[in-house]
Amino acid sequence: MTGMKAAGAVTLGEVTYGYSYNRPVIEGVNLSIAAGSFVGILGPSGSGKTTLLKVIAGLVKPWHGSVDLERGRKIGYVPQVESVDWNFPVTVKEVVSMGVWNSSGRGPWIGSAAGEAIMRVLESLGIGDYASRQISELSGGEQQRVFLARAMIRSPDVLVLDEPTSGVDHATREAILGVLGELNQKGVTVILTTHDISGVARRLPWVVCMNRRIISQGRPADILTNENLLATYGLVVDTEGGR
Repeated sequence: MTGMKAAGAVTLGEVTYGYSYNRPVIEGVNLSIAAGSFVGILGPSGSGKTTLLKVIAGLVKPWHGSVDLERGRKIGYVPQVESVDWNFPVTVKEVVSMGVWNSSGRGPWIGSAAGEAIMRVLESLGIGDYASRQISELSGGEQQRVFLARAMIRSPDVLVLDEPTSGVDHATREAILGVLGELNQKGVTVILTTHDISGVARRLPWVVCMNRRIISQGRPADILTNENLLATYGLVVDTEGGR
């Protein structure tokens, strides 16, 4: 990909996948995401953004095509907060601990070192004081940070986030983007989906426009044109108003 580092962290070749027979959600997707990139996947609801992330994260296997993850790289996945059952009786620290359980295979028993690591991650996200709270007691922005912490505790090489700034206020959006930017500066490949053209997509180094297929990709200033947005959304989008 022009303007990006050569080594590919994730490469998709002619990927097609859907949830019912003969009705693909994404079709013929070719995409190479370079190691150390900060990439936004932009598109309307139903365009396949979430499905694409699940394919990249290995949560679903494509019907056709290939998904290549650079050898030895670990992926962290952060779902949309709307997709989570927030009434489940679990604390913030327990949710983040799930990242440790998955990697250690030891079940819900963590040592003092892991406990300290969890608290460091929570504190880095500004929610250290919420460790003992039930997740149902948190705001949407705080809940989003909890799942970001669960992914971060695994020290991923590739961090995949589904609409991490959706439904949060301006201050929380800026805080989340700041944390992701810092992680990217440390070498973590960051891939997120967004529908926020002016607030998020225009500020990212690299943007991929998609609607079932890849429409265009590149630097925001080059590809967020009326022509590409019309092809992506089916209408001319008011980028100043963030529609």
